[in-house]
Amino acid sequence: MKITQLYITSHLENTSPQFRGRYQNLAAYLTEFVSHKINKLKLDLGPFNRIIFEEGGTIDLKPRGEKAFGISLAETFPGFENFESAEEIHNYYSDKYLEGLRKLDNHFGCNTARLMENEFKTSFPEGPYYERVLASRGKYKVLGRWFSDEYRVILCSKGEKDIVIYHCPPDPFVINYDVKKISLTDLDVTVINKVREITIFTNLRSGI
Repeated sequence: MKITQLYITSHLENTSPQFRGRYQNLAAYLTEFVSHKINKLKLDLGPFNRIIFEEGGTIDLKPRGEKAFGISLAETFPGFENFESAEEIHNYYSDKYLEGLRKLDNHFGCNTARLMENEFKTSFPEGPYYERVLASRGKYKVLGRWFSDEYRVILCSKGEKDIVIYHCPPDPFVINYDVKKISLTDLDVTVINKVREITIFTNLRSGI
């Protein structure tokens, strides 16, 4: 079974849902980035399709729920109030992911940590965020861009100023619900969520 997702969390039993949600959301853009890169490796770890890195966890190098493999990380979280910049958040979670990947490599004989260490060094030249193309048509392109504190849907056109057409907290559940699909035509951009369609930018020819 191929690994398709990795994510990092605080202790699943000893922290509140609110704390865990905030902890996970700060790292959500890196979680998307790491999962995308590891997914491309088509890493086969037998019965597991996802890896859970748990800071301060007590389950280490063992199955964690259905089809998940748990890896415990050292408990070093400094507290939300002690992060003074997005760069500090980026460096902290990058180091925690590398800590977990090194344990993964030692256990399964993989080589993911070295790959991701290089990716962390070279993939963020414009700052700590991650983006993917959601739709493109002609001169227009719609990007989904993750930051540690926000998710944005951005309409781009070469030579023109980018336009933020949607934003929300970087909560994967909110994003997957509200931005299920993007439809881009010559006239408008439509955000399609799980229950409704909302046109959020119209008349592209005169609006950008």
